[in-house]
Amino acid sequence: LFKRPFVTHHGKFYLNPYIGISIYPSDAADEFELLSHAHAALTHAKSSGTINWAFYDEALNVKANTRMQMQADLREAIKNSQFELFYQPKISTIDEKFVGVEALIRWYKPGVGFMAPDLFIKHAEASDLIIPIGNWVIREACQQAKSLLDLGYDDFTVGINISAKQFASGDLCDTLKMTLQLLRVPAQYIDIEVTETVYMDMADGVTEQIDKLRALGVSLSIDDFGTGYSSLSYLQSLTFDT
Repeated sequence: LFKRPFVTHHGKFYLNPYIGISIYPSDAADEFELLSHAHAALTHAKSSGTINWAFYDEALNVKANTRMQMQADLREAIKNSQFELFYQPKISTIDEKFVGVEALIRWYKPGVGFMAPDLFIKHAEASDLIIPIGNWVIREACQQAKSLLDLGYDDFTVGINISAKQFASGDLCDTLKMTLQLLRVPAQYIDIEVTETVYMDMADGVTEQIDKLRALGVSLSIDDFGTGYSSLSYLQSLTFDT
């Protein structure tokens, strides 16, 4: 039913429904608990990315508690500077020369050790925590570019992965520009990596951001191409360097 547009005098509108389902009395003993459990199922439906509806089960409470604890731990990680950047070198296949690095974030969680981004970035993206984390990555990666310049390298790029939420915030270009000026790093040494999914999901808002970044002088790469919309012909319409 919702695949059809709702027609008003302002035009046609498409709505995406999300439904959380809780059943009385098997799931809850009163109306308050019933609504709470329905809301937990709704949250799961919204975050799953593959379904529009979900039934409540006890595991959802565990997931919700885990998510809240992870976000609390991430706030402490930001406060206590528990993140580190690792740098994966890029080597030319033509002459085997060093041509740059890609910055990869790791979280050194006390009592756990280093955690890969796939274990915590999704929790940061589910909140606004990805913005300060992303800004920290930009500063650290630009500092690494400055260090490479001081060591005498003059033909390289430092790749920085940008999350969808940070890209959509609208502050990316200003943050990057200010950081480059502060550290005295020419923009040509920075490569901004954006996933194919980000580009496709934000098609309308991405173009303006890309134009601003191009004007700044950084290079742009599209990451993980083919994992979503795998048509190679689509590459012709993407304004990326790599």
